[in-house]
Amino acid sequence: MSETTELGHAEPDEKRTRSTDGRGKAVKDGDLERQETMKEGEVATQDAEAARHEWIRTAPESPRNWPLWRKWWIISGLIFYTIIVFICNTGFVTDQAEDQFNVNTELSVMGQSFFILGIAIGPMFLAPLSEVHGRQPVYTTGILLFSILQIPAALSPTYAGLITARFLAGCFAGIPLSNVGASAADLFTTSHTAWPIMVFSFCSQVVGPCLGPVIGSAIYVRTNSLRWLYWTTLIAGILNFVWSLTFGETLHDKVYEKHTGIKQNKSATAYIGRELGRAAIFLCTEPIVMALALTTTFLFGLIFIYLQGYTFVYEDHFNLSTVPEGAMFLVSILGGFVALVTQPVQNYLYRRSAASTSTGKPRPEARLYTACFAVWIMLISIFWFAFTASNNKSYQIPMWSGFLFGYAEVAIYTGLWQYGTDAYGENAGSALAAINLPANTAACGLAHAALPFFKNVGNRWTLGILGFTCVLYLAVPPLLVYFGQWLRKRSPYALSREGGAADE
Repeated sequence: MSETTELGHAEPDEKRTRSTDGRGKAVKDGDLERQETMKEGEVATQDAEAARHEWIRTAPESPRNWPLWRKWWIISGLIFYTIIVFICNTGFVTDQAEDQFNVNTELSVMGQSFFILGIAIGPMFLAPLSEVHGRQPVYTTGILLFSILQIPAALSPTYAGLITARFLAGCFAGIPLSNVGASAADLFTTSHTAWPIMVFSFCSQVVGPCLGPVIGSAIYVRTNSLRWLYWTTLIAGILNFVWSLTFGETLHDKVYEKHTGIKQNKSATAYIGRELGRAAIFLCTEPIVMALALTTTFLFGLIFIYLQGYTFVYEDHFNLSTVPEGAMFLVSILGGFVALVTQPVQNYLYRRSAASTSTGKPRPEARLYTACFAVWIMLISIFWFAFTASNNKSYQIPMWSGFLFGYAEVAIYTGLWQYGTDAYGENAGSALAAINLPANTAACGLAHAALPFFKNVGNRWTLGILGFTCVLYLAVPPLLVYFGQWLRKRSPYALSREGGAADE
């Protein structure tokens, strides 16, 4: 059917069913209806998301509004677990492994390196489950399985069995560790996450790694066996498992769903695949992530090479027995504690940066101010240790280099972690996963690479090479401070505005 116009031309019916899409382009009524439906769906989604954010911000049931003591009860439980894991890692005494299983030095290090490898691999596949099923099931399951795997490690009659048990324990140990930052974000607003992350960094970078050799060597001297290291971590792990049962769920989606009945549909398989893919993309295409990954890799490798150097310096050169040698690590804990108590200075500098932004939010790059100073402290500590490690006067001279090392390690790691979180906002999980995988993997390899260097090159020049390598990283924090915002504006994933993540 058609109608005749004033000019006598026939107009098809289809012409009368056309409209425009607002840009002057003709569209069919059916297409227009679909566009309107899509717009209505987008508006509904935005309204639902706004309602969710408002609930998180104001509802008493929201983890953000829980009492402060309850928040720190959860954070303290996770920090205690962090210490247990790193004591299990660095408390592994290679000398005892050589004696008990009749293996050489290179193989004995595998007991430690495979545990690190597990921490690197496990969270990549299993930690994203916390975004689907909630934090608490992941914490309780990971802590319980880590604890149970101490039993085969303690009872294994073969070294291969011990390595396998430690690798699997590392896989499950890394799951809760990788979610500590996420839990801090669940419980605290952006401007208040500094302290939880700082305390976590202090315990994961200094307290755990440095207490491990002290406890491991003390157990070895008293029992002449490593088995009681695993029985000790089993007991501590079970206590921590019971502690984790009292945490309560902190994932906003799960808490929101419980109290409102509005489900947040997520597929575990799809989510893990997306996170793995995005982590790989970030690592290959994001300059900020590349810089943070390289620096974190150096820091992780530095810890294990530096700690191995203690054995060659204090035990072999200064002839200290196992327990006094382990006590040398306590000086680094003191340095890390100084970094912890001076955190208010960094927090002040971070808040003050808000005055120079148009959004009124602090710049993510302001998280790195202390790190710019701490990288020089790290360089001094390494060269101090390197060129006093072979003196024949007193072990106390190189000992105090550990104080500077502990301070720098905590200050730098905290700044990098907080900067990655602020710069990438909702994409921070993928960014941090991309940063941590190469860091832990490299630490696994460097634990083996350090041995031939110390044996063939000597203490002074092995540590000296480490110091010269550190020179390459001196420019990373300052460059990110000056060019970080420019890089964020050109990234499809980072927050491009002057200020960082919204304080919500």
